[in-house]
Amino acid sequence: KKVLKINMKEKVALIGDLILDRYIYYKSTKLSPEGPAPIVKRLETSETAGGAGNVAISLANLGLNLSFYFPYSKKNPKVFEKSLVKVFENIQIKLNKIETSIQGINPIKIRYYVDDRQYMREDNEGINLNKIAVIKKELIDEIVHSNDIVVVADYQKGCFDSETLSYLISKCNNLSKPLFIDTKNKNKLAINNAFCLKINKTEFNFLYPNCEIFEDDSIQLIKNKVNQSKLLSKINNLIVTLGSRGCVAATNKEIIYSPAAISDVIDITGAGDAFISALVYFFIKKAFEENKDHIENNIDINNIDFANSGASSVVSKKGTLPLDKFFKLTYKESKHK
Repeated sequence: KKVLKINMKEKVALIGDLILDRYIYYKSTKLSPEGPAPIVKRLETSETAGGAGNVAISLANLGLNLSFYFPYSKKNPKVFEKSLVKVFENIQIKLNKIETSIQGINPIKIRYYVDDRQYMREDNEGINLNKIAVIKKELIDEIVHSNDIVVVADYQKGCFDSETLSYLISKCNNLSKPLFIDTKNKNKLAINNAFCLKINKTEFNFLYPNCEIFEDDSIQLIKNKVNQSKLLSKINNLIVTLGSRGCVAATNKEIIYSPAAISDVIDITGAGDAFISALVYFFIKKAFEENKDHIENNIDINNIDFANSGASSVVSKKGTLPLDKFFKLTYKESKHK
């Protein structure tokens, strides 16, 4: 096992939507005589940061020098602020609220579990958040100028719209700052010319219907489809995660396939967050070890394998979980060289 090292002076900015994930656990005692439902006893309630908040904690746990920018509603109740303080307690992150008066811009997702199985999920959030952009171009300018690498975790909950995302890509390209994007934006024009775009198969199929990936597609066919889409959108690195099949990455140098390193899948929540976090960490590590400028650094099979392992490490556990501080210490470097 090899300890992975990075340059702690590198400034990383994460921009995205903060979600609060609440879990309520019950134990069933018997079936209700009134209908097909269990009678339950509440066991415990827990809260954690979801969305970009989960990515932030993962990046911080991996040791990055992180500033987190996120929309925050002035109308959030005081109990939300207390939850925010608690979930980021003892985490080394510079929190930067982008304050707004828009209500519900910080969604609260409540998951109800009965006997360790999710029974239902309640989403409390604002309306038409995907049509809002709280972040302004002046703040984007400031963030890009003052950081070495920028990461976007865009859940379309009010932080970015297509115009601001496209502006961020342009700004990073002009200043040669690597930009890693994980977005649910459904406008293909919004992600043109991105340095690195990470999306899942569902998101890929929506953006590129002419290259739709089907369950029975061979890996070679998927590689071709991903590379064709990369060229179409002029993306330097297009990474498509395929769930249990792993992921395919089309870079400027090669087309990579990395199978999933999954044993038992218990909960897929947060897998994409862990993937993008591990991807960014390894990218910085590689540039540091090889003494390269970030913009000249290449995403390779070892980078993708590490990201896959990050995703696998969280899906084998229950709930929304970030990468822990020990993941990078226990990771076995890939046999690919």
